[in-house]
Amino acid sequence: SLEAFGVARLHVVEGRERFRFASAVTQGCEKWIDLHRYADFPTCEKSLRAAGFALYAALPRENATPLHQLDLHRDTALVFGNEHDGVTEQTVARCDGVFSIPMFGFTQSFNLSVSVALALYETTRRRRARMPRAGDLSDEERARLRARWYAQSLDSRAAKRLVERWARNSL
Repeated sequence: SLEAFGVARLHVVEGRERFRFASAVTQGCEKWIDLHRYADFPTCEKSLRAAGFALYAALPRENATPLHQLDLHRDTALVFGNEHDGVTEQTVARCDGVFSIPMFGFTQSFNLSVSVALALYETTRRRRARMPRAGDLSDEERARLRARWYAQSLDSRAAKRLVERWARNSL
């Protein structure tokens, strides 16, 4: 969902288990994503705040801001908990606010992957509507991502041959 909506960075706080992409599901699109790993949320928060991000936690609460009303005029990080425990109160206290995805049936929450996809769709749609062009990556960032994707798509021997051939031809 990240890559499909044009989001290039994923910040993950790893608990007891190391985060990994499910390659059977991602079908290679993880090669476009810059993955940042953290041991705890305060470290992740510090990194995001240093980059100028506001943080909003996803919680199905009555007093939560509906997703479509979030202020997205600055860079915004959406904080999701895991399937079982959700977002901890300690994490919520470190965020700028909480948001919810409005629901109209009897169900109180979506599963994690659906929540992330819906939130990404809404926030990226609103962000793109304000942008003068289709994305916010510079030409250099796009070239770097494309080069990384090519390198990760090759086995190490093929990558080495490709780099050697490029070096010979560029001299």
